[in-house]
Amino acid sequence: MIEAAQEMIGVTQKFCAQMAAVQFSELTKKATDEAKRGVLDGLGCALAQKPSRQALIVRIIWTKVSLHAHLIMSRMRGHVRRDPQLGTLIRDVEAEDWEGDFRVQDRTVEILIDGKEEPNPAVVGRARELVADFDNFELRLNDYLAQAAKD
Repeated sequence: MIEAAQEMIGVTQKFCAQMAAVQFSELTKKATDEAKRGVLDGLGCALAQKPSRQALIVRIIWTKVSLHAHLIMSRMRGHVRRDPQLGTLIRDVEAEDWEGDFRVQDRTVEILIDGKEEPNPAVVGRARELVADFDNFELRLNDYLAQAAKD
């Protein structure tokens, strides 16, 4: 039984990896139509659940499918704060923190800020300092890591 389950997991992982590698433009019209039908079918099954489960299922689908939908849902629940230096912070209720990111040259740096109902003001202040002088912070961090690797 365990071997069969492990084999199914392996098959599922391979299938998902192949699907993730496909570009939308490579799909046929039939494939996109079937995908849409599958999503609608899944939503229909979700709506057949108890009302309390319907909202949860739809929310999970939306937040997993679309970052934009996640932002909209968070904004509707009052879980979005805009900071002039840190950008958009989105509350993670379960982790009791606020997530955000900012651009540095050609990459995105993710940040986590402690806080239940609101971002912790002291941590926000320190995050602003780090963002304002990120190049220097990154140099100090790289120096520290290089020294730690020698020790």
